[in-house]
Amino acid sequence: MSSVLAHDVPLHHLYSFMKVNGPGTKISLEINRELGTRMRIDHVFESFGRVHRGPSYRNRKLKGSAAVDPSFPEPTDYVLPRNFDCLRKLIRTYEKSCELFHEYALQYVSYLVEACENLPESDRNADALADRLEEACEH
Repeated sequence: MSSVLAHDVPLHHLYSFMKVNGPGTKISLEINRELGTRMRIDHVFESFGRVHRGPSYRNRKLKGSAAVDPSFPEPTDYVLPRNFDCLRKLIRTYEKSCELFHEYALQYVSYLVEACENLPESDRNADALADRLEEACEH
């Protein structure tokens, strides 16, 4: 028995199906689609973090990840969300500009929470933050 992170269940299911039933065109396309979605989500949050934190910000090992990506931002601590208006705005921006929140993207909600909880006084409505997220979605 092995443990699988919640956001990895869809990929694990596809891989297990392929192991049992053998490779095929349909399952290969589904795996490629799932991997492509994950790569896009990683890229969006990497871009958002680079803009939000600046290019010199470096992270620790991503939770549950085997590899260390030094360019990817990670919240410094677990921050409890209090600014729900900002968080709601960022989630709506993501869903409008990128896609609906995929299971894999849920692991990055803490990045949005940290951004909202550390808003500068000049951006209390989170407009600049939403613009940055929208820009990250467009690239």
